[in-house]
Amino acid sequence: MNIQPITSAIRSKATDEYTALIMIYEYIQKNVKYDYKELEHALKGCVTRRDAYTAHGALVDGYAVCQGFAEAFTLIAKSIGIECITVGGLSTIHSNKPVNHAWNIFTVKNKHYHADVTWDTNIYKVLGSYSYNYFALSDTEIMTDHEWDFTQTPPCTYSDMSYYVKNKLNANNKDQLEAIFIKAARDPSVPVHAKLSLNIDLPTPFEEAQKYLLQLLMKKASKIPGFGISVSGFWNENTRCFTARFEP
Repeated sequence: MNIQPITSAIRSKATDEYTALIMIYEYIQKNVKYDYKELEHALKGCVTRRDAYTAHGALVDGYAVCQGFAEAFTLIAKSIGIECITVGGLSTIHSNKPVNHAWNIFTVKNKHYHADVTWDTNIYKVLGSYSYNYFALSDTEIMTDHEWDFTQTPPCTYSDMSYYVKNKLNANNKDQLEAIFIKAARDPSVPVHAKLSLNIDLPTPFEEAQKYLLQLLMKKASKIPGFGISVSGFWNENTRCFTARFEP
């Protein structure tokens, strides 16, 4: 398997480790699809396509389950000199009970961060815009829907590599959230991203919170002269991340 075209493109454009990691994250979201057929077989206790669990399955075949996604991320990151491991554990994001899952921990300047490109790829396939809900999370942040053996992984205690931190998209109150929405609406060609602190009260259940955020976004956008488009979005109550896309 030759990944040189991928790594060469990253090296030629990335200005630092953060940019390089984001490029890897986006590359996988764009080019790899989740192998739901293999998932069905795996849940029944059998494996029918072994490549689905490998970087080859993800990067060459373009189809993989979570293990393949994570192995692809590890392979590319390590190939450009970034320390990265694949983590095995459990996740509850798409299930009422924990199911086997794999993701990554990468290291930059002796700081460790979780990254789960599989779940963000699922959002990308729905909205058609990149998602960063699970990029560069701390242990505390990702444990809302992930479980693993802490004794087998380095402690992840930082969030400074988060897409939301880097781009100042963290909202600690409703005023800050509205400011993010207004700024985003001024350029509807760019996806909307916001991470809400627990200080911001939202209705329940999940569907009502998502509906509320979409309505608030449209309310703020409608005040901009000439604005006449709709919006679709996704709210992740575990990571407190909201992703939306304006549609003509």
